[in-house]
Amino acid sequence: MVSCIQELFQFRNAGHEYWFYMSMGILILCLVAALYFRRVGHLWYPVINHSYTSVRAFVTVVIQEKQSVAYSVDCIWFNALMAAIYIVLYFVGKHYFFQKHNTDKQM
Repeated sequence: MVSCIQELFQFRNAGHEYWFYMSMGILILCLVAALYFRRVGHLWYPVINHSYTSVRAFVTVVIQEKQSVAYSVDCIWFNALMAAIYIVLYFVGKHYFFQKHNTDKQM
């Protein structure tokens, strides 16, 4: 499985590869926690983490125009995409759990 991912995605270095695996693991963990505990407030922690990383990469690569081993243009879009995914999951989950909670109270 890991070799398939390595072939599909050409990671620039091992740090990017570990960041990708950690991001996917946290995404799965957050989804399981949201479904099990029926709460979505914890989804803001990864949003903050990925947003900060994306902004930091943008500042380093685009504004300061520095070459960096840790930050790249790919880092900007990947972390922005992950932050957007968590925000969408938050609002979808909030709507779903809010609707479910109100339906249970009316019965």
